[in-house]
Amino acid sequence: AAMTKYNSTDGLTSLQAVDDAASVNMGGAWHMPTSTQISELLNTAYVTNQSVTNYQGSGVSGTLYTSVVDNSQTLFFPISRYCADGEFNYRNESALIWSQSLKNNDVIWGRTLTNENLERFLGQNHRYAGLVVRGVIG
Repeated sequence: AAMTKYNSTDGLTSLQAVDDAASVNMGGAWHMPTSTQISELLNTAYVTNQSVTNYQGSGVSGTLYTSVVDNSQTLFFPISRYCADGEFNYRNESALIWSQSLKNNDVIWGRTLTNENLERFLGQNHRYAGLVVRGVIG
C-alpha cells in the first residue's frame, strides 16, 4: 500500500498531533519529543545524567537527566524492551525512544540510552518497529 502521508511529496518533517502517540493517548500538551529536544539531552551544558538501577524504589533501571539550571527539573528514561520481527528483545540494556521528528519515508528518529556506559546518540528506525513512546510537555 502506498503511503498517503509523510511521504516525499507532502514535506512533513514531524508527526502531526493526530499521529503522535503521546499526544493521542495522553492529551493536552503531551507529545513525543522532537529530535531537537532529544539532542539537548546529549548536551551536558543543559543536563547531567546518571545511570539509575532502582528509580524511586520502583525497581526500574534507566537514565535520569537533571537540569543544570534547576535540579528539581528531571526526566527519567526507563530501560525497556522493543519489538522486532514479532519478538520482544532487550538491546544492550538500552531503550529505544521514538521522537516525533521524521526522516525519509518510513523512518523516524529514535533514541538509544545505554545503561552501562551512558552512550547516547540519535539514530533512526522503521516506524513499524515496536519502540517506546515517552511523552514530554513543552
